[in-house]
Amino acid sequence: MAVLTDEHVPSVFITTLRSNGHEVVHAGLVVYTDANYLRDDPEDAVRTLERVFAHYPPEELHGGLVWLDQWR
Repeated sequence: MAVLTDEHVPSVFITTLRSNGHEVVHAGLVVYTDANYLRDDPEDAVRTLERVFAHYPPEELHGGLVWLDQWR
């Protein structure tokens, strides 16, 4: 699954996404409100995002909106 990030996403989370085989580009929108979660526990944050990916087919995520905090 591909993921879009911007300059505000902690780099440790982006690195963890890439190390778990995710391409970092556009595939919908995941909103988070706790930047510390992405920075302090990037492995768990990636697992949470992978649960979202497993739940929704890619065509439902494309252009969609998911609140990551609701999946923690």
